[in-house]
Amino acid sequence: MKMYKRMKRSYALYFTSLMILFSSMITTCAIAQCSDAGICSIENQLRDRWRHSIMLTYLYGKSGSNADSTQGGLTFQTLMLSGEVQLFTGTSIWASLPLNQQSGPLGTVTGIGDLIVIVNQKLLSIGGAELSVGAGGRFATASVNNNNLPQSYQSGLGSNDLILQADIISKSINVGIGYQLAGGRSLNEITRLKRGDNFIIRGGYTYRGEHFDLGGELLAIKQIQESTVINPVAQSSEFVAVSGSNQFQINILLKARYSFNDTFGLTGTVGIPLLKREVNLDGLTRAFSASVGVAVDL
Repeated sequence: MKMYKRMKRSYALYFTSLMILFSSMITTCAIAQCSDAGICSIENQLRDRWRHSIMLTYLYGKSGSNADSTQGGLTFQTLMLSGEVQLFTGTSIWASLPLNQQSGPLGTVTGIGDLIVIVNQKLLSIGGAELSVGAGGRFATASVNNNNLPQSYQSGLGSNDLILQADIISKSINVGIGYQLAGGRSLNEITRLKRGDNFIIRGGYTYRGEHFDLGGELLAIKQIQESTVINPVAQSSEFVAVSGSNQFQINILLKARYSFNDTFGLTGTVGIPLLKREVNLDGLTRAFSASVGVAVDL
């Protein structure tokens, strides 16, 4: 009976902690953004690697009125289906496909977003830590001219990007680097945006309980080149650099997962900035962001 009561108190503590985290998602007012063409969102949920898995995640965000104020604040909603399939021992394919909606003063756009596919390969395991590398891409599966609105309103980025990453992961610690090589210029008729490449360094710590995992991660992101857009006053196809579009960013990501058993779990994330990004021509800046998801590991 005493053991049963202790178990009930433990479960109550786990659920209370999870609800506190989700409440913080709703009350956070700081900028939480990532100049992201894939590398900031890849597999940042708490889960076991190298297993067949599928996840359905809802994401909500707002850009804030100070981000690209010429277009006003934008509201973003995403329903994202993602999953991983293990091909061989230590080799897997991870992929995600979102359904996005962007709303703002100029209108609303809803549509399928860009497909991301990454092939991961474990290289070695030493002392409970494993080194893995990944390569893949973000593919321009989304339309970029819906409702004749600017790029920031569109459901995709309009380019095919190469993504490279390397990670060292143990039970509690993870560190990694990534590089996103931006593809061609978007066909969006308003901006014709060409983004710069991104380099990212990430590191984090995870507390793992019997059912409840809580983690924190620090992400440093540097866009290598400034983005360019079509010159609105030129009579020909002249492109100009966007000042401040290659701003250095540092974000904190908080993550939580409650596992009901070895297969089924609930996840949540919230981001907090240390350095914020002001330019939102690509539609990736957030003044608020949060996500909740359902995960199944097989």
